[in-house]
Amino acid sequence: MSVISILIADGEQFVRDKMRQLIAMQEDMVIIDLARTAEETLVKVRAHHPQILLFDMAIPCRGGQNATDLISIAADHSRVIALSLYKNDAYVREAYRAGAMGFQVKTGPADKLLRMIRLTARCERRSYCPWPSPADDSERRSTFIPPN
Repeated sequence: MSVISILIADGEQFVRDKMRQLIAMQEDMVIIDLARTAEETLVKVRAHHPQILLFDMAIPCRGGQNATDLISIAADHSRVIALSLYKNDAYVREAYRAGAMGFQVKTGPADKLLRMIRLTARCERRSYCPWPSPADDSERRSTFIPPN
């Protein structure tokens, strides 16, 4: 069984801790590092090349950078799943344009996040992600950002 390497980038300690606890219980996933700022995320993505980057769209950024700039850079090294407190179509489109492969509301069910991580890890970057059959199409559409 291959293990999915994950970097969690979120400005909130509580969120990082809860995600770390959830992922630590999974046999097929390992957290390789945590980041709390945009700058720290870039350094750690470049150093570790995680397979999956769980990235908070509201992460603290400096120097004129915004979250989408960071996703663009990180997407060259990792598959990015954008996280937000809100399901907002503008956020989803913005995240996708920047290079994210998925979008998850932080208050969503934990099992959906775990399923998204596993499926995203199997996907080729920026291309269609195969969904196991039989698939609930509404769940696929709400989990993965469409490629168009």
